[in-house]
Amino acid sequence: MRNLFAAVILSTVAITAVDPALAANECRGLAEVTKSAAGWKENLKLGGHIHKHIRNQRTETGKTQFADETTLVKAFATWQGIKLDPNKSFKAKTCMVAGGGLDCLPLTTNQDFGVTVGYKCLKLKQNEEKITKQQKELLVKTEGEGDYCAEDKWFKPTHVGFNYAKVNKVWILNTAYPSEDENCH
Repeated sequence: MRNLFAAVILSTVAITAVDPALAANECRGLAEVTKSAAGWKENLKLGGHIHKHIRNQRTETGKTQFADETTLVKAFATWQGIKLDPNKSFKAKTCMVAGGGLDCLPLTTNQDFGVTVGYKCLKLKQNEEKITKQQKELLVKTEGEGDYCAEDKWFKPTHVGFNYAKVNKVWILNTAYPSEDENCH
């Protein structure tokens, strides 16, 4: 009986390790990833920081940003709707036990994901008001970390990055941003 139990367990592990349909799901299709991509406030509640990559939201110097939240949400929805050719080399990232990571997608005339302009924050506004530690914690919780950009420059993105991470035992869209780099760095 013990050998039969061991054989069943080993065969299940072997099937899972070999069959990609059983072993992994594309990150972009997971329910919590979809929920976390619905907007920056929901994303922030789930532990992500897409707000840093949306113009006129709290950010950091050097971050690239989408023109607005709608552009980011539509770009991700477009990415979710694309059927990949299994014979092509590009594979969407998978999120299960391990994995996650970055889907770095080229923007082409056929598929621009609705991302035609990006912004790079060059300088943050200097927050002159003095706030208490409790006020700052509330601000971070409701609006995210960082400060508002005082000076930015626009650029023509060539790629868009969607980065996934496991936060509080759940896979989410951790961040997303337009990029001029083919590796989305």
